[in-house]
Amino acid sequence: MKNKLPKPQSLMIVISLLLGFKISAQQLPNIGFENWESKTFNNITFQQPQGWFTLNQLKAFGYEETTFESSEAKVGNKAVMLETIVGPFNTLPGLLLIQNILGQDGMPDLEKNKVPFQGLPGGFSFYYKSGPEVGDANVILMVLTKWKNGKRDTIGIASFETDSTVDNYTYAIVPVIYQIENELPDSMSFIASSSKNGFSPVAGSWFLIDQLQLFYTDALKEQNASKLKIYPNPVNEMV
Repeated sequence: MKNKLPKPQSLMIVISLLLGFKISAQQLPNIGFENWESKTFNNITFQQPQGWFTLNQLKAFGYEETTFESSEAKVGNKAVMLETIVGPFNTLPGLLLIQNILGQDGMPDLEKNKVPFQGLPGGFSFYYKSGPEVGDANVILMVLTKWKNGKRDTIGIASFETDSTVDNYTYAIVPVIYQIENELPDSMSFIASSSKNGFSPVAGSWFLIDQLQLFYTDALKEQNASKLKIYPNPVNEMV
């Protein structure tokens, strides 16, 4: 008895999955930083890239903005510039955050820097130019976590750091190092900074970023076709 063949539309779905098309894979917001918006806090207006958060809200407390729209883009028309700047009270780094960490009083809480996330990205990639001062470094850190058994477990970490000056756009690929296998995270933290140590940032450090995005690897592409199995078999209409 011959196996029934799947209908064309069902077959296309299977092919798409095997080729690694991630229809619902989560992505970072505004990856090219093309979209910027004005925000108002305590009647003070500041700028930040859409979908991201910065320390620019502290302008309402007399600080300088430290994250800027830049026309020096690798792709498209805009990029984001992070700068460490001396303020009226102390020195602030340029930060790019996935969630707002500042309270109404302007005090930061890094525990707030997480968003719901379910996925297993291979890591993140981006173009950059860098100019850290002596003793400083530009950094990006992504942490995938999951709340389990009354505590938050770290599922995987991807981190980038450079203490070198780079005047021409350079492409970086940063893999996630998974610490717990076969476990989906429920949250992601993401932060980029012009200074490595937020408690003692070095004024003058800068970090230019464009096309910051997640990438997803596909283990199926590396497998021998003889090891692939599709269920159910035979297929009628449903896969």
